[in-house]
Amino acid sequence: MSNRLAVLEKNVSTENEIFMAKVKDLVSGFSIIKSYKVEHEGKRLFSSENRVVEEKKRARRFCEGALASAGDFFGFLMQDGVILYGWYLIWNGNCSVGDVMAVVSLSNYIFQPVSYVPQLMGAFKAAGKLFDKIIDVVSENNDAQDGVEIHSADNIVLDNVSFSYDGDNEVLHHISCTFEKGKKYAIIGDSGSGKSTMLNLLMGAFDNYHGSLKVDETEMKDINSDSLFDEVSLIDQNVFLFDASIRDNITMFKDVEEEKLMDAIQKAGLSELVKNKGLDFVCGENGNNLSGGEKQRISIARSLIKGSPVLLLDEITSALDEKTAHAINQEIVSLKDKLCIEITHRLDESILKQYDKLLVLRNGRIEETGTFDELYNEKKYFYSLYTVSKK
Repeated sequence: MSNRLAVLEKNVSTENEIFMAKVKDLVSGFSIIKSYKVEHEGKRLFSSENRVVEEKKRARRFCEGALASAGDFFGFLMQDGVILYGWYLIWNGNCSVGDVMAVVSLSNYIFQPVSYVPQLMGAFKAAGKLFDKIIDVVSENNDAQDGVEIHSADNIVLDNVSFSYDGDNEVLHHISCTFEKGKKYAIIGDSGSGKSTMLNLLMGAFDNYHGSLKVDETEMKDINSDSLFDEVSLIDQNVFLFDASIRDNITMFKDVEEEKLMDAIQKAGLSELVKNKGLDFVCGENGNNLSGGEKQRISIARSLIKGSPVLLLDEITSALDEKTAHAINQEIVSLKDKLCIEITHRLDESILKQYDKLLVLRNGRIEETGTFDELYNEKKYFYSLYTVSKK
């Protein structure tokens, strides 16, 4: 029964994760649910998942109750056994009634704790399953603190790199390319082509890839995480900002020379915002006092302050209007001495022409590489993507 309880405890934990993910999706999509008047469907999805979780909990409670009952039952049998054996001894004249009552009274101090043993064993095994699950999650996301320290990231070389999340279905197939210091690269491709996975590998998120991924001749999986993050910065489409001043969100609460701060502000295109609102302007909860473009510029300024020579950018203009997106992309390609690798879905000719190389991914493979003019004139896959985007 203890083994059964351990399995049920793990099932409850798993279903709770699924349930919370479903609730998060429903809450984030609340405005859509209301506008399309599909509250009934949302309620049905919630109730269905909630029912599954509660069924798992009911099964666990039933097992816990059965264990408790078993403990109480055997405790009752032990105590009754002592009483019956005591009366047997009295009947044969081997002891007095007082002796039996004393032993029965004192035996409660043994039998009562013993009756809890089944419950404790079940709880212990159930906790063990959850502990193993936590250990697995921690080990999967554990940073490599004892690896090789790097002090530069002039070149990143992928040689025949393949990757699979589950060990069976490959997401990337035999990727080979080189990213050189100070150059600008754009990664282009349809949804599901492996763009974000490739960027995650460059951030050192996974070490179970096949092939070779080297940063200045050091294999990525051997690099110390802290030293890697000193050299590489990620700018995501969802910018996180503290409910603090513009200054604190750029400097990340560190002391920064005023000249260095203003230089980063100027390069990131924040000069007008700072002029109008000042560096002490409070951004609000997750930056709700700023526009999407202003938040992205703060994230760029933040990375410039950090001083990482490599910037990885994951569709940072996807939620911005055309004019703002163009301005931010222009600021990125204008950054000097920065290796920029950007995933983009905006095929803006004037911006793409400024990249040193475009990498076009298709079904987890590099379909084409070259400059904008080279790929456009070849009239292959990139040409198709570009012409479709302009219709």
